[in-house]
Parts: sequence; structure tokens; C-alpha cells
Amino acid sequence: MQKLLLSLGLVALLLPALTSAATCPNLYRNLSIGMSGSDVRELQVFLIETRDLATGNTTGYFGNLTRAAVRSFQCREMGICSGSEAANGYGRVGPKTREAIQRVCSSTATSYPVPIPSPTNSQCSMSVSPASITLGLSSLLTWSSTNANYGTISGIGTVAPHGSQTIYPTQTATYTGTFWGHQAVATCSATIMVASLTTSSNPSFSASPTSGEAPLAVTFTVNPGDAAPSTFYVDFGDGSTGPLHLLSCGAPEGVSCPQVYTVSHTYAAVGTYIAKLKRTVSSQVDNLGVATITVTAPRQICEHANPPVGCYWQPGATCAQDQLICPTANASCPLDGVTVPHGQTRKFYQQRVASSWSMCQTFSIDRTCNNGVLSGATSYQYASCTATDVESAPAITITSPQSGASIARGSVIGISWQGQNAPAGSIVRLSMVSTDGLNQYVLTATAPTSGSFNYTVPTDMPLKSFKLYASLAPSPVSPDTTNTYVLVTVTGVGG
Repeated sequence: MQKLLLSLGLVALLLPALTSAATCPNLYRNLSIGMSGSDVRELQVFLIETRDLATGNTTGYFGNLTRAAVRSFQCREMGICSGSEAANGYGRVGPKTREAIQRVCSSTATSYPVPIPSPTNSQCSMSVSPASITLGLSSLLTWSSTNANYGTISGIGTVAPHGSQTIYPTQTATYTGTFWGHQAVATCSATIMVASLTTSSNPSFSASPTSGEAPLAVTFTVNPGDAAPSTFYVDFGDGSTGPLHLLSCGAPEGVSCPQVYTVSHTYAAVGTYIAKLKRTVSSQVDNLGVATITVTAPRQICEHANPPVGCYWQPGATCAQDQLICPTANASCPLDGVTVPHGQTRKFYQQRVASSWSMCQTFSIDRTCNNGVLSGATSYQYASCTATDVESAPAITITSPQSGASIARGSVIGISWQGQNAPAGSIVRLSMVSTDGLNQYVLTATAPTSGSFNYTVPTDMPLKSFKLYASLAPSPVSPDTTNTYVLVTVTGVGG
């Protein structure tokens, strides 16, 4: 009897571990990337149970994550670990793959435990150039990633796996990027140091960013004023502290650098933290400033169908709460009391008041409206800029023809204009644009700031109303600083 029990025990030890069979999906057709339906959802449930697909991806859409999961299943169960959908069905659910799925899910047990697929190795990197600027200057933020489909950057939003963008930070900031690939997430960050050209007598304390997903890298910046910085440190609020490090402000030669210090810290756990700037003097600890840091859980990776042109997925708290947003076609762009029509460009300023008109122009860019979204940095948010000195802004006036004039095809018209307060080297551009925006003609691109020009009206110019523009620019390669126009109507030959 003892020998029998011992034999049964050895048999039990030698048998491989058994696992329950997965749910059988009802697959009645071939499935491949881009398809959707209830059968796709059942396939995703099956792949989640076999641990080839991450949980939360039962969207009913056959996307890149589902295709990767099918390939994982095919490699393990069918020995197909490379190829293509067209060559050998790699990543496609055809008759042979359906047969393998039916075999696995119909068996009462498998002869081995289901392995967990290794995540695709996603990596990313970010940099800023220059890494230190003075307030009012810009830097170029550049990022790249491998094995990632898309990403998000704090303060910017959703981005492509590779790219760059000019940034205009008003204080020292850390830009954190999160890039998603198949069942893997990569994070990276870059810090830009922003220094003011003036110092304060009292210590200042700030943090950037103050919220984001875990792990969250935060940079704390301190201007100690007249205090001794060696006595300062930061209590991060999670049981750890850190000393301060002096920054190089990158100010121009001849301009004194403020004493700005910084320290970075990464919060790994979800929660709300109260970071404190502290100073130790004669064994006494003083609290000089606080910053609240909110760390949220990383968002679940969602798989949706590609949105229609002009639309995008707006993330919700969960994948099921994501919303497909389709802005109104050719929507205008309202900002600071003005509305820029779709497809048109307007100058915006980084500050509403400047010491001179030239400074207003220095802190300005042209922003173009594209279906409700203005191009360019959001820091250029003011529709006008007022100069506090008596400097007069450049201006231009068309003296001939008069607004409302009619011009005939084939005729020669004389155009005269007068520029005022134009800097040396400035030029004038003449052009005609139909009022419906469908036709545009460049008359001359390098005329003097004041003068006249004879233009022969083309015999095939459309019979419609046009705006005759005179635009003033500081140089032939510079954008226009101001312009004016008169309305003219093109008529047939001889009027």
C-alpha cells in the first residue's frame, strides 16, 4: 500500500502544471487590423485570458495592440514567430489561427502554464537647447522614442513619437514625456532653467510641474534673495529631503547673474505632497515656502479606431469615457477680444505693454487659424501691444487708386503709396487678393517705402472685387509689420 501511494505521489510530481481552458470566441470570419465587431471583442477577451493582451482592451476594434497579441499567440501555439499577414498570416486571424484558438480553448487543460509575453522595450529621450535662458528668450525642446506609437508631454499635450517645439517658459520648468508602445511605457524629461535679470531681497520658492502621472519628476527653484543659500534645503513631503544647487543663468556678457538654486525630485507613488523650503539657523528650522504636488495614477493604454480627419480622441478617466471630438469644420479662432477666421493669419504679442514699439515687435509672432486652433506658442496671447514711449510705429498709406475704383482687364493702372516712420532698409510689397480669398497676385516684392508703380492688369484676371494691398516690412526677408488696402473691382476690357 505504501509503495502504491509513493508511486502515485511521483506521478503527481512529474505531471506538468494544469491551467483552465480559456473562453472560446465565436469567430465566423477572418480578422485583421482595422476591423471591428463583436467577434473582435470576443477575440480580445480570449487573448486577455491567455495573457497575450493587456486587460482593459476589449474595445471591439482590431488595432496594433490586438495584432501584437495575435502574433504572440501564433508564435507560442503555432510556431509562427515572423513574417507578414500576406505571406503567412502573421498577425491575422485566418482559418489556421481559428483552428489553433479552438484547440486551446476547447481543451479541458493545457500541458504547460501560459507564459506572460515580454513587453516591447520602449525608450525615449528629451533635451532642451539651450538648457539655460533668461526671461523672455526661447529654447528648442526635442524628443525621440523607440517602439512607441504616440506620447504626451506635460505643458504641450499629445505629440508624435519624434519631434521638436520652440518653448517660451516664464520660469524654470521640467517637461516630462510619456510614450506608449505595446504593453510598455517609457518616460523621460528635460529641464529648462529660466533666470530673471533681477534679484529679490526675500527668498522665493516654486515647483514645476505641480501635477502629473506617476512617476512625476519635479524641479524646485529657489531665489534666496539676501539670505545665505547654504542654510536652505527642500523637504519633499514624502519623507526625503534634498540640498540646493546653483544654476548658471546664461545671462549676456556684462549682465550680472541672479543667485538661483534648484533641486529635482521624482515622486514614485500616487498622492498629494506638501513640499517645503526650509532653512536651518542656530539649530532652528524655519519654513520659508510651500508647494503642493499632486501625483495621479498612470492612465490606462486605450486602443481606439483611427479618428476621422479633423477629429481626435479626448482622454477620459477610463478608456470607456474617452470621447471622439470633431470640431466644427473651418472654425474661427477667438482670442483676446478678436476673432481670426479659418485660414487667416494675425499678429499676436507676448506682452500687452512694452517700453517701445520695437519691443512690441520683438515679442510678437504671426499666428494662423486652422479649424479653431491657432498656430504658434500660446504665450503670444495678446491681440495688441501698447508702447509707453513716444516712438511712432511705421505706417503706410495708398494714395492711388482710391478705394472703390474700377480697373479694366488689359489696362495699366498707376499705384502710389506713402510710408511713414519706416526703419532704414524697409521695403514695400504690393499684391492683390480677391475678397473671396480664391485669387492672389503679387505685383512687386521689393518696392521703396514711398513711390509709385505701373501695373498691367492681366486679360484673364477674374471679374470680381479685389483688395489691393501695400505691405511694409523691415527687410526683403522679414514678415510684414503693417499693411493697408483699397477695394477695387476688375471689369472687362475697356470697362
